[in-house]
Amino acid sequence: MTASNEKTLEIRSKSRETQKIPTEKGKSAFPPPRTPKKSGLKKVSASSRTVSPPKNRTETTTRPLLKQDSSKAGSVKKQSHPLPKSVKSPVAVLAVSQTKTKEKPALKGGTKSHPKTEAKPAAQIHERNQKKQKKLELAVSAPVKERTQSKKPPSDKPQGRSSLQTAKKGKAPVKLTSTKKKTSRAPLEFPTTRWGTDSIISFEATEHSPPLELTSIVGGFIFHEGKLVLANIPGRGWEIVGGRIDIGESPEDTFRREAMNQVGVTLSHIKMIGVVRIEHRGPEPPNCPYPYPIGYGVQFIGIVDRMHPFSGNEDSLGRSLISPEGFKEHYYDWNEYYEAVFNYAYSVYLKWRKKLKL
Repeated sequence: MTASNEKTLEIRSKSRETQKIPTEKGKSAFPPPRTPKKSGLKKVSASSRTVSPPKNRTETTTRPLLKQDSSKAGSVKKQSHPLPKSVKSPVAVLAVSQTKTKEKPALKGGTKSHPKTEAKPAAQIHERNQKKQKKLELAVSAPVKERTQSKKPPSDKPQGRSSLQTAKKGKAPVKLTSTKKKTSRAPLEFPTTRWGTDSIISFEATEHSPPLELTSIVGGFIFHEGKLVLANIPGRGWEIVGGRIDIGESPEDTFRREAMNQVGVTLSHIKMIGVVRIEHRGPEPPNCPYPYPIGYGVQFIGIVDRMHPFSGNEDSLGRSLISPEGFKEHYYDWNEYYEAVFNYAYSVYLKWRKKLKL
């Protein structure tokens, strides 16, 4: 053997002697292990190299959770490691939060309820009720003092601000509305009169035209510069303008045509003021040219636009301008019916003229 081999054998023999484990009789060649410092950690033995599972835990991996018995499941829950007091389980936290919300319902107005005012003992409530009852008894038994107040005399001035004061401040005056209900006006009543031998006519103030198939005549009052224009009808005398409606003609067109034929004027404005009802009480004549037994006529007022030269014709012998005061004397068959209708027509004409600014 060489010298190098001898040296390696010596080194190996020395290392084997150092690795020998000491027996109970002999003393260990190594120094005793150092005592660990107090660091709060568990002591770990140097000889124990394998890690064993904790004794408290049970092996549940071999069996599924669904096949465990109730007794074993309870034991697992009991043997589970408890959490420290400072840490709460999530289940406990949820349970506490639910009980808090149930115990303290939200008050109206978004305010939180105070724990002191939520529940009062019965003794306090009883004392409070007794105090209230005593106050009521004292108030009833005490003499009533009459209050003497100096009443101020009512002033003529209104309590609210005047429209001038509000106008100075830049505010629009407030319009006072009456609380009275607006009653609809009663319809005007006009007397009736006889027309011809066996017909009766009546007047109704309205602006709604009657059915055209039952309307046969038109008539109206024509004004020029505040005076009435009358036509001298043969066989009757001075009368208002009027006539029968031709086929395919409207009542307004008929009134304009008769104004030109009977008095020689053209009209700028016309206005309907009412309806004439004609009731025929006699026997129906053969080839009757008007509706029978009841027909209608339309009443107008008109304003002259231009007066043309007129000397008379078959429909009218002439024309005349008469003041409203002299209308009664010139009309050929004056009675209460014509007076009432004329007064109404003249009042409508005056209001209408103001609107038209003529």
